[in-house]
Amino acid sequence: MKRCLLTTLFALTASAWSPTHAGTLSANMNVSLTVVGACSSIAVSPMNFGTWSAGQPKHGAFSTLTINCNSGAEASLTIGNGFNPGADGLRAMKHQATGALLKYQLSMPDPVTGVEMLAPPNGPNVRVVGGKSQSLLVDGVMVETPQGSIVGSYTDVVTFTLNF
Repeated sequence: MKRCLLTTLFALTASAWSPTHAGTLSANMNVSLTVVGACSSIAVSPMNFGTWSAGQPKHGAFSTLTINCNSGAEASLTIGNGFNPGADGLRAMKHQATGALLKYQLSMPDPVTGVEMLAPPNGPNVRVVGGKSQSLLVDGVMVETPQGSIVGSYTDVVTFTLNF
């Protein structure tokens, strides 16, 4: 009997405290995100032609260019003509002390087609399609052997610019 009385009392109390609902309202929240074509990084490793001694053939060298763009991004890559452009349009490394020049050329595969192409000074632009990290091999070749060149270190700096 005590149990029955407690159950009845609990039921009456619970129904007295229950809120009454007159209706229900709801609203929708729109969720969106716009992804813009963008690139996050460009990096290029140093190109070192090594050392040269008389009687050796022309040297070759390589570098790796890495580009990161998001999917759907289109960008253009411009390769500068270096700090020491020759009058003939070729890039050149400059002797540290005397200013003597050693000419070289760069080539690389087109990022879209994969076809090897010369990287002429100041263009043309190379189109880059995004969506993944792209690593491209940049090949360097001496235009002539350094026979008769002044002993010492020769350097240049070439700027790779990514426009998106």
